[in-house]
Amino acid sequence: MNRSAIILPLGLLMFATGCPKPETACTNDLRSSITLNVFDEFGDAIDAAMATYSVDGSAVEDCDAFGDGTMSCGNELGGEFTVTVDAQGFTPEVFVQFVDQDKCHVITEHVDVTLSPTACTANIVPSVQVTVTDSLGQDVTSGDVTWNMADEDDLPEPCFYQNNVWNCGEEVAGELIIEINNADFYAPYAQVVTVDADDCHVITEQLAAVLEFLPDY
Repeated sequence: MNRSAIILPLGLLMFATGCPKPETACTNDLRSSITLNVFDEFGDAIDAAMATYSVDGSAVEDCDAFGDGTMSCGNELGGEFTVTVDAQGFTPEVFVQFVDQDKCHVITEHVDVTLSPTACTANIVPSVQVTVTDSLGQDVTSGDVTWNMADEDDLPEPCFYQNNVWNCGEEVAGELIIEINNADFYAPYAQVVTVDADDCHVITEQLAAVLEFLPDY
Protein backbone atom coordinates (compact mmCIF):
# COMPACT_ATOMS: atom_id res chain seq x y z
CA MET A 1 0.00 0.00 0.00
CA ASN A 2 1.33 3.40 -1.00
CA ARG A 3 1.45 6.05 1.61
CA SER A 4 1.28 9.72 0.62
CA ALA A 5 4.22 11.85 1.67
CA ILE A 6 3.40 14.63 4.16
CA ILE A 7 4.92 17.95 3.10
CA LEU A 8 5.08 20.70 5.76
CA PRO A 9 5.41 24.37 4.95
CA LEU A 10 9.00 25.65 5.38
CA GLY A 11 8.18 27.98 8.29
CA LEU A 12 6.36 25.23 10.17
CA LEU A 13 9.18 22.83 9.43
CA MET A 14 11.76 25.23 10.96
CA PHE A 15 9.61 25.64 14.06
CA ALA A 16 9.16 21.92 14.37
CA THR A 17 12.87 21.18 14.05
CA GLY A 18 13.85 23.86 16.62
CA CYS A 19 15.91 26.10 14.33
CA PRO A 20 17.89 28.65 16.45
CA LYS A 21 16.81 32.27 16.37
CA PRO A 22 19.23 34.76 14.81
CA GLU A 23 21.45 36.60 17.38
CA THR A 24 20.86 40.27 18.08
CA ALA A 25 23.34 42.48 16.23
CA CYS A 26 25.30 44.86 18.48
CA THR A 27 25.26 48.56 17.67
CA ASN A 28 28.39 50.72 17.40
CA ASP A 29 27.28 53.48 19.79
CA LEU A 30 29.45 54.21 22.87
CA ARG A 31 27.50 54.13 26.12
CA SER A 32 28.31 55.80 29.42
CA SER A 33 28.75 53.64 32.47
CA ILE A 34 27.23 56.22 34.83
CA THR A 35 25.51 59.51 34.14
CA LEU A 36 25.22 62.04 36.95
CA ASN A 37 22.93 64.95 37.68
CA VAL A 38 24.21 67.11 40.56
CA PHE A 39 21.89 69.40 42.53
CA ASP A 40 22.02 71.66 45.56
CA GLU A 41 19.62 71.39 48.50
CA PHE A 42 17.03 73.46 46.60
CA GLY A 43 17.06 71.17 43.57
CA ASP A 44 19.02 73.56 41.36
CA ALA A 45 21.76 72.17 39.15
CA ILE A 46 25.32 72.89 40.29
CA ASP A 47 27.07 74.00 37.11
CA ALA A 48 30.61 73.88 38.52
CA ALA A 49 30.32 70.37 39.98
CA MET A 50 33.21 67.98 39.37
CA ALA A 51 33.49 64.21 39.82
CA THR A 52 36.08 61.44 39.74
CA TYR A 53 35.71 57.67 39.63
CA SER A 54 37.62 54.43 39.96
CA VAL A 55 36.49 50.95 38.91
CA ASP A 56 37.23 47.92 41.09
CA GLY A 57 40.04 49.81 42.79
CA SER A 58 41.69 51.10 39.61
CA ALA A 59 43.37 54.49 39.21
CA VAL A 60 41.16 57.54 39.71
CA GLU A 61 39.83 59.16 36.53
CA ASP A 62 37.91 62.38 35.88
CA CYS A 63 34.27 62.26 34.85
CA ASP A 64 33.29 64.32 31.80
CA ALA A 65 31.31 67.46 32.69
CA PHE A 66 28.77 68.92 30.26
CA GLY A 67 27.45 71.87 32.30
CA ASP A 68 24.15 72.21 34.13
CA GLY A 69 25.38 69.68 36.67
CA THR A 70 25.38 66.78 34.21
CA MET A 71 28.36 64.43 33.95
CA SER A 72 29.38 61.09 32.51
CA CYS A 73 31.71 58.65 34.28
CA GLY A 74 33.39 55.96 32.18
CA ASN A 75 32.47 54.54 28.79
CA GLU A 76 31.61 50.87 28.30
CA LEU A 77 33.18 49.97 31.66
CA GLY A 78 31.42 47.53 33.95
CA GLY A 79 32.18 46.80 37.59
CA GLU A 80 32.04 48.47 40.97
CA PHE A 81 32.43 52.23 40.63
CA THR A 82 33.51 54.50 43.48
CA VAL A 83 32.48 58.05 42.57
CA THR A 84 33.38 61.28 44.37
CA VAL A 85 31.33 64.39 43.55
CA ASP A 86 32.48 67.84 44.66
CA ALA A 87 31.86 71.54 44.09
CA GLN A 88 33.23 74.69 45.67
CA GLY A 89 31.20 75.63 48.72
CA PHE A 90 29.77 72.11 49.14
CA THR A 91 30.71 69.01 51.11
CA PRO A 92 32.00 66.21 48.82
CA GLU A 93 29.74 63.17 48.35
CA VAL A 94 31.10 59.65 47.78
CA PHE A 95 28.98 56.72 46.59
CA VAL A 96 29.49 53.21 45.23
CA GLN A 97 27.53 52.00 42.19
CA PHE A 98 27.73 48.64 40.40
CA VAL A 99 27.45 48.81 36.61
CA ASP A 100 26.31 45.67 34.77
CA GLN A 101 26.66 44.87 31.08
CA ASP A 102 25.11 42.61 28.45
CA LYS A 103 26.72 41.05 25.36
CA CYS A 104 26.97 44.38 23.59
CA HIS A 105 27.10 47.31 26.01
CA VAL A 106 27.13 48.40 29.61
CA ILE A 107 23.75 49.09 31.16
CA THR A 108 24.02 52.77 31.97
CA GLU A 109 23.21 53.76 35.55
CA HIS A 110 21.58 57.17 36.06
CA VAL A 111 22.34 58.73 39.45
CA ASP A 112 21.09 61.98 41.01
CA VAL A 113 23.40 63.50 43.64
CA THR A 114 22.47 66.27 46.08
CA LEU A 115 25.34 68.18 47.69
CA SER A 116 25.06 69.98 51.02
CA PRO A 117 26.69 73.38 51.67
CA THR A 118 29.96 73.26 53.55
CA ALA A 119 29.46 73.99 57.25
CA CYS A 120 32.18 76.49 58.22
CA THR A 121 33.34 77.04 61.77
CA ALA A 122 33.66 80.45 63.43
CA ASN A 123 37.34 79.87 64.21
CA ILE A 124 39.82 82.56 63.16
CA VAL A 125 42.75 80.87 61.44
CA PRO A 126 46.25 82.35 61.23
CA SER A 127 47.71 82.69 57.76
CA VAL A 128 51.28 81.73 58.70
CA GLN A 129 52.75 80.17 61.83
CA VAL A 130 56.46 80.84 62.27
CA THR A 131 58.97 79.01 64.44
CA VAL A 132 62.31 80.83 64.85
CA THR A 133 65.64 79.15 65.57
CA ASP A 134 69.28 79.93 64.87
CA SER A 135 71.72 77.89 62.83
CA LEU A 136 72.61 75.90 65.97
CA GLY A 137 69.01 74.85 66.47
CA GLN A 138 68.40 77.11 69.48
CA ASP A 139 65.02 78.84 69.85
CA VAL A 140 65.08 82.60 69.21
CA THR A 141 62.47 84.62 71.07
CA SER A 142 63.92 88.11 70.65
CA GLY A 143 63.31 90.46 67.74
CA ASP A 144 60.27 91.71 65.84
CA VAL A 145 58.35 89.29 63.62
CA THR A 146 56.06 91.06 61.13
CA TRP A 147 54.06 90.31 58.00
CA ASN A 148 52.77 92.21 54.99
CA MET A 149 51.37 91.45 51.57
CA ALA A 150 54.35 90.90 49.30
CA ASP A 151 53.03 93.26 46.61
CA GLU A 152 52.11 96.13 48.96
CA ASP A 153 54.15 98.95 50.52
CA ASP A 154 52.00 99.39 53.62
CA LEU A 155 53.53 99.29 57.06
CA PRO A 156 54.01 95.67 58.18
CA GLU A 157 51.67 94.14 60.73
CA PRO A 158 53.02 92.53 63.91
CA CYS A 159 52.86 88.76 64.42
CA PHE A 160 51.78 87.52 67.84
CA TYR A 161 53.81 85.08 69.90
CA GLN A 162 51.92 82.23 71.57
CA ASN A 163 53.00 78.73 72.62
CA ASN A 164 56.43 79.04 70.97
CA VAL A 165 54.93 80.03 67.63
CA TRP A 166 54.49 83.40 65.93
CA ASN A 167 51.02 83.77 64.38
CA CYS A 168 51.05 86.07 61.36
CA GLY A 169 47.88 87.37 59.70
CA GLU A 170 44.32 86.22 60.24
CA GLU A 171 42.37 84.71 57.33
CA VAL A 172 44.61 86.50 54.80
CA ALA A 173 45.37 84.55 51.63
CA GLY A 174 47.90 85.34 48.95
CA GLU A 175 51.64 86.05 48.99
CA LEU A 176 52.74 87.25 52.42
CA ILE A 177 56.25 88.41 53.27
CA ILE A 178 57.45 87.44 56.74
CA GLU A 179 60.26 89.57 58.19
CA ILE A 180 62.30 89.22 61.37
CA ASN A 181 64.35 92.22 62.56
CA ASN A 182 66.11 93.46 65.68
CA ALA A 183 66.87 89.98 66.96
CA ASP A 184 70.00 90.02 69.15
CA PHE A 185 73.13 88.66 67.43
CA TYR A 186 71.20 87.69 64.27
CA ALA A 187 70.97 89.03 60.74
CA PRO A 188 67.59 90.26 59.40
CA TYR A 189 65.40 87.62 57.79
CA ALA A 190 62.72 87.79 55.06
CA GLN A 191 60.71 85.08 53.34
CA VAL A 192 57.69 85.16 50.99
CA VAL A 193 55.03 82.56 51.77
CA THR A 194 52.04 81.69 49.55
CA VAL A 195 48.85 81.08 51.55
CA ASP A 196 45.90 79.26 49.98
CA ALA A 197 42.30 79.03 51.21
CA ASP A 198 39.49 76.50 51.07
CA ASP A 199 35.76 77.20 51.14
CA CYS A 200 35.87 78.34 54.76
CA HIS A 201 39.32 79.43 55.90
CA VAL A 202 42.88 80.01 54.87
CA ILE A 203 45.12 76.95 54.95
CA THR A 204 47.75 77.86 57.54
CA GLU A 205 51.32 77.68 56.25
CA GLN A 206 54.11 76.56 58.55
CA LEU A 207 57.39 78.47 58.23
CA ALA A 208 60.56 77.35 60.00
CA ALA A 209 62.77 80.46 60.01
CA VAL A 210 66.48 79.91 60.68
CA LEU A 211 68.42 83.05 61.62
CA GLU A 212 72.09 83.46 60.79
CA PHE A 213 74.51 84.98 63.27
CA LEU A 214 75.90 88.44 62.53
CA PRO A 215 79.58 88.40 61.47
CA ASP A 216 80.76 89.79 64.81
CA TYR A 217 79.28 86.91 66.83
